[in-house]
Amino acid sequence: MFGFSFRSAVLSPLLGFIVDRTGRNLFWLMGSITTTIISHALLAFLYVHPVVANILMGISYSIVAASLWPMVAFLVPKRMLGTAYGFMQAIQNLGLAIM
Repeated sequence: MFGFSFRSAVLSPLLGFIVDRTGRNLFWLMGSITTTIISHALLAFLYVHPVVANILMGISYSIVAASLWPMVAFLVPKRMLGTAYGFMQAIQNLGLAIM
């Protein structure tokens, strides 16, 4: 399982660079959410080796992180940016704690 985490750690900056270069955060976000749904469907409904779905899910989550978090800076005034990031982190951790 070390390979999946390592791959995601290496891909996240690379995918972030690609998202920054294209500047189409919403496009990347919607694509990665769709890919995440597909990877969950592969695990739930099809007889595909779980490694395929896990690789797809790892790439999707890397793209989500690289496209979602920077969008906050586009939407929130600069003086409230730290508060917005704090709320996002709190909501993410609350979801992880509940699950």
